[in-house]
Amino acid sequence: MTFAELKEGDFFDPRFINENVAFTQSQFYGEWHKALGRKVRRFLIKEGERPSLFAQVIKFSLPFGKSFLYTPYGPVVEGASGYFQPREEWLLDLDKSEEETLTMMEKDHRYSIRTGEKKGVEVIFIDKVSEYFDKFYLLLSETGKRNKFGLLPKSYYKAIFDSLEKNQNGFLAIASFEEEVLAMNLIITHGDSAHYLLGSSASKLREKMPTYLLQWATIKHLKEKGIKKYNLGGVDVWESLAKYKKGFGGHTLNHGGMYDLVGEPLWYFLYKMRKMLNKR
Repeated sequence: MTFAELKEGDFFDPRFINENVAFTQSQFYGEWHKALGRKVRRFLIKEGERPSLFAQVIKFSLPFGKSFLYTPYGPVVEGASGYFQPREEWLLDLDKSEEETLTMMEKDHRYSIRTGEKKGVEVIFIDKVSEYFDKFYLLLSETGKRNKFGLLPKSYYKAIFDSLEKNQNGFLAIASFEEEVLAMNLIITHGDSAHYLLGSSASKLREKMPTYLLQWATIKHLKEKGIKKYNLGGVDVWESLAKYKKGFGGHTLNHGGMYDLVGEPLWYFLYKMRKMLNKR
């Protein structure tokens, strides 16, 4: 068995040992964090010449020169991996017909999809996502104000858009009415799966149900591309968003618990207290 820290340009692709690995252990995800000035390190364990473990570790800086290391959905080992982030995600299997997929949805979701179609909402898909970054960020900011959630620095989202266009592993789904954009979703593809990464919507004309039609059109688009699974993301935090995701049918994807390896108990206690106060 050999253990090594990889250098820039060295082979790093956890899908070599686990095809179901989350994209948060992919090389491009690490590049997003590098754009924020964070240190990213990658490690590999081999059994002879065959890789048996991949780990991408991101260093987050804290006040007073402290830091913590973050390994999202990792390390990745053959057949399994450790998990962080949401403990429960919502997954749609795309191996069913369109009729079967609609049948599995909640009645209200089917009605909302039909409403969007009847009211003239149109959906397009854009591969050159960087061209639409400013429009998306403005709409995301509007969504954050309406739903009272904060955004990360603009540079982080810009790094995501630039990375997806460079690696050609994502697209924008855009719903509009009479050339006015009503909703935009950023979708990432990774292996045979797709992930609903970021969503935004306008505050007006919501009665046209653009977000429902947008998801339905995305599902059909992914099926055409040969994608087998559509991950709608976490459903264990925000109740209203979870209800929206679950209404499209599908099932829960359960992950293991998250674990903190504490090196300095006092500083860890202060860090946890800070997080708790920030939630108030």
